[in-house]
Amino acid sequence: MNKNDFNNISVNLIGSGNLATHIGITLNNNGLKINYVWSRNLENAKILAEKIKTTYTDNFTEIYNNKAIYLICVPDSEIKSIAKKINSENSILIHTSASTNISVLEKFSTNCGVFYPLQTFSKNSKLVNFKNLPVFIEYSNNNVKNILKYLCDIINAKLIIANSEKRLLIHIAAIFANNFTNHMISISNEIAGSNKIDFELFKPLIIETLDKITKINSIDIQTGPSVRNDKNTIKKHLKALKKYKDFAKIYSFVSKNIQKMHSKL
Repeated sequence: MNKNDFNNISVNLIGSGNLATHIGITLNNNGLKINYVWSRNLENAKILAEKIKTTYTDNFTEIYNNKAIYLICVPDSEIKSIAKKINSENSILIHTSASTNISVLEKFSTNCGVFYPLQTFSKNSKLVNFKNLPVFIEYSNNNVKNILKYLCDIINAKLIIANSEKRLLIHIAAIFANNFTNHMISISNEIAGSNKIDFELFKPLIIETLDKITKINSIDIQTGPSVRNDKNTIKKHLKALKKYKDFAKIYSFVSKNIQKMHSKL
């Protein structure tokens, strides 16, 4: 599979959200022509299409092609209905979900695959650099495998083969590393802000923590009253958190979990 092979295949981007925006722009910047951007929201489709200089639509009949590649970048709950609308045996269906089994696509085409980049995407932030970014792929046949490999090659991503079961576990680990970490910082921001404490003061601490875990095993750099089993400090903290009942529950559970993990070392 090379660039010339793609010249005769229509590549259609389904979706206009965070991931679709980054994938669409990155592929376009690296020489892959996107023929259509489809979205339920026509205005969002237009915004993305203008960035990659292509056609946009909210009508599936406009993009139907019996031998097209469909990059499906929509919420997990919508993947099946999108695949059903395409429902073309000769088309190549590729979704970008971590937690959705490839079998959802296999019901509608024998040519299907998964292209899951392990990264967080926001369409209003700077373009993500895909160079050496882990992209987990799964495929129904060698033809789809070659297409996925080509997509990884042109954006210099790090291709890793992972089946649906393993990809699900990768996503769970990613949720803890990214989404839950971000939520913890949001809680910190809420506690600081509601007590008129400037959250900017915490940013050097956050930066130092994130820098450390890129260099050292995170379990080896755990600090704080939980790992020291400082019961008096923990009690003081929980008392101070009485007006934040949900945060107190999180604090208590995480503290106990830290102690449990470190008791095994």
